[in-house]
Amino acid sequence: MVRDNQFFLPEAATTSRKLALEILETNRGNLVCSYHQRTKGGVTVDGEGKYKLNGQPYPRKLRQKKADPPVERPPGHLHCGCNEDDVLMDFFFWKTWTLTSEEHGICVEESMKDQLMAPRLRAFVVHAFRAATGLSIDDMYLDGRSAENLEERLLIKQINFLVGKLNAIGGDDQEPYMLVQGDE
Repeated sequence: MVRDNQFFLPEAATTSRKLALEILETNRGNLVCSYHQRTKGGVTVDGEGKYKLNGQPYPRKLRQKKADPPVERPPGHLHCGCNEDDVLMDFFFWKTWTLTSEEHGICVEESMKDQLMAPRLRAFVVHAFRAATGLSIDDMYLDGRSAENLEERLLIKQINFLVGKLNAIGGDDQEPYMLVQGDE
């Protein structure tokens, strides 16, 4: 239910990496991204097909029966071949992001519902998010920390990331911009 219903327990995407991975585990013990759980068809890995980068670095290697021995997955990747951090970031987006519009005199808020990002699109979105914010998937997890100051903690990390980028483009004669102090 948590894996298939975007609105059900969004906290599952922010509690811990361990919980998020458990939600992506199939009944056969495979770790498979939401996209590949729903689309079983042909899979094009990086280096094949129309594009050189398809968002899936490795071929799918799944355990077929629960009684079969576990299948080793490449480090940092799921059994479907997708990058673990990208998949978890996508899961975070899917469980927590919404759009709001006040067009035509009505206010509507809507989630991604059943829409999933294909691995190539996912890779672009996750890369752009990281490059713009400096945040990783591990920053999104509470991991026992209070949810009360999560937004503040994330904003401080983003500000310091941007200040670092700003300082990097400044000249030698420029006084460096100051970092924001946080409770990290």
